[in-house]
Amino acid sequence: MRVPIRHIAGHLVWSTQGSVWAIYRLHPGPDAQGRREETVQGTYVPAAVRDEQLAKITHLVRSLSGAPRLYGMCAQVDPGEIALRMIEGIEPAEQALGAGRHPWVENVEATLDLLDDQEMHHRTLWLAVPLQTETAGLQVSASLGATWAELAPMLGMRPAPVARPEVSAYREQASRV
Repeated sequence: MRVPIRHIAGHLVWSTQGSVWAIYRLHPGPDAQGRREETVQGTYVPAAVRDEQLAKITHLVRSLSGAPRLYGMCAQVDPGEIALRMIEGIEPAEQALGAGRHPWVENVEATLDLLDDQEMHHRTLWLAVPLQTETAGLQVSASLGATWAELAPMLGMRPAPVARPEVSAYREQASRV
C-alpha cells in the first residue's frame, strides 16, 4: 500500500528544543472506484473510502521511524469560492441567451443560493516527521540553537538564524523520507 506524499519545499520546522521536523501534505490515493479524497462530494465520506484511506495512512505512519505526527486540518470554504471554481475557464458568451446573460450564470446563482447557509469545509491531511541529526556537527548545532532559543528572549535578543549548510542537510534528509 502506498500513500502519495508531497514534501512542501522549504517546510522544515525547528523547535525550541532543538529538534527539526519535516512537514508533508498527504494525498491519499484513489479508492476502489477511482475516486480521490479531494473529489468525494459533500461532507460525508463513504465508510469504505474512509477505511481504505485510514489503512493506507496507518501503514505509512507505522513504517516511519521516530515519532511522526498526523494532523487533519479543516479549512472553511466560502460559497463564493465554489462559484468561482464553477466558472473557471469559461469564456463569456458572445451572444448569450435572452437577456444577455451567460447561460451558466443561472446555475452559479442557484448554487450560491443553495450553499448560502451551509457550513462547508475542505479537509487536508499533514504529516510531521522528526528528522534525526546525522552528524556530530548537526547535533552540536541543534543543542546550541536550543540553548540560544531559551536565552535570547531573556537577553532581549533575537534567535540566531539557522545556518545554510544545516538547512541543506535537513532538506536532503527530508527528501529521503
